[in-house]
Order: sequence, then structure tokens, then C-alpha cells
Amino acid sequence: MAIELMVLVLVWLTEAAASSSSALSVAKPGCNDTCGNVTIPYPFGFVAGCYANHHFSITCNYPFNPPKPYLTTYNLEVLEIDTSSRWFSTVVVLYPVLASDCQNWTNAHGLVKLSSPFWFSRRFNYFTGEGCDKQALMRGHGGKLLGGCISSCRDKVDLNNGGICQARLPPSLSFINASLSSVNTDSKNNADLEKECHYAFISDHEWDYYNSTDQHAMQVTGRVPAVLDWDTQGECESFSSISASSNENSMRRPLCKAKHSRCRETRND
Repeated sequence: MAIELMVLVLVWLTEAAASSSSALSVAKPGCNDTCGNVTIPYPFGFVAGCYANHHFSITCNYPFNPPKPYLTTYNLEVLEIDTSSRWFSTVVVLYPVLASDCQNWTNAHGLVKLSSPFWFSRRFNYFTGEGCDKQALMRGHGGKLLGGCISSCRDKVDLNNGGICQARLPPSLSFINASLSSVNTDSKNNADLEKECHYAFISDHEWDYYNSTDQHAMQVTGRVPAVLDWDTQGECESFSSISASSNENSMRRPLCKAKHSRCRETRND
């Protein structure tokens, strides 16, 4: 009986500790840490003093039910923020389609420029071109070719699958000028010609283009889930800093104010 009671006490203590841990705020003291169903950890925050700098500012859009968080600087809806990575933390956002051949469709944003500390995750995204006999290209500064792919429809199966092609992103991608064009126009399938729209986009590799619901959402909103890597990098200096010695010419040592920010040499993959 004593052993059973001890086991029950240990189980209760374990559950209580887990509950207490999960109740701890991931935001700075006195700051909100949720918007709708999304947890907002530091260095992100809603008001000055709660975020590290303007790049990490979050706007909670309350007209939606539940409310939706947005990266204020980019006006991108935030789906998830992950700070558990050993190297780079991530934020999943709804990002605009980069290119399209749809007539009278203005949702595509061929030119993309992200500011530090964000860049497209090479680990978790693909650059995708959709449509039969389509060439989707990524170009950088000065028109430098960064990569791309060509889709083709050799048979009815390919046609039904939409003629998808995918390419990996270059490391540390923050600037891209994307394009989508037709190739081999003489051999285009008549059924594909009847399809009005084709797309090029960067998306989370877990996002399923073949899911009719996801595909419809992209066509309506012009946006798809994409993963951005982020890191505080040199931003720790702007959080706070203390002198390593009284000599004003000495090196200054960064001081991060929260356990969710960390100072280290960065490595882009």
C-alpha cells in the first residue's frame, strides 16, 4: 500500500511539474505571449519593450476569429514560431505566390526582398513551378541565375498531377526575382491549355499542392505556407550591452535579455 501511494505521489508531482512548466510565459515579463492560437515567444512581441527590435514586431489582427498574428514589417500572417532549433529558429508564414500566368491576377509578387534577420529556409522549403511545359526560374541581384526547374507533361498522369517541378533553394536566400514562362509551346497538351492559371512559389515542403483544399486556398488568397529561418545574430548588441572593462576602446560584450535569444557565430545552411 505504501509503495502504491508513493507511486501515485510521484505521478502527481510529475504531472504538476509539467503543468507548471507549460504555464510559464515564453514572452518577456509583463508581455502577452499569444495571438489567437499562435504562441509568440521573445524576441517577438506586440509592443515596444516586448520585442527585440522592429523586425520582430507582431501585430495581432483581432477582426479575425480567432485573431491572427502578422509580422508587422512584412504584413505576413504568422502560422507558427519555433525556437527549438539548435542552429536557426523558424517562423512559418503565409507568403505570396511569386509568379503566375493568370490573366488579371495581381496576387503574384515576383520580386522578393527580405531584411535581416530573416531568410528563406533551405532545409524546409522548395521552389515549385506548376503547369505543363513551364519554366520556373529564380534570379538574384543583377539578374544572376540562382536556380529553377522545367516541368513537362509526357502523359495523362503528368497532366493530372499538374506538371509539377521543384528545385532546392540556394543558401541564405533573401532576395529573389522569380519568373514563370512556357517552353515547347508546339507540344502543349490541349487540356493544359484550358487551365487558366499556373504558378511559381516557395512553400514549406510539408505543404501539399495536391490537396484540393490547400490548392484552392492558394488560388483564392495567392499565398502559401513558407518557412523563414531567423536568428538574432548581431541583434543582441541592440538588446543591451555592457563593457568588458572600463576602457572605452575595449570590446563590448553583448548581453541578451531573454533565454530565447542567444549570441553565437552564425552558420547558414
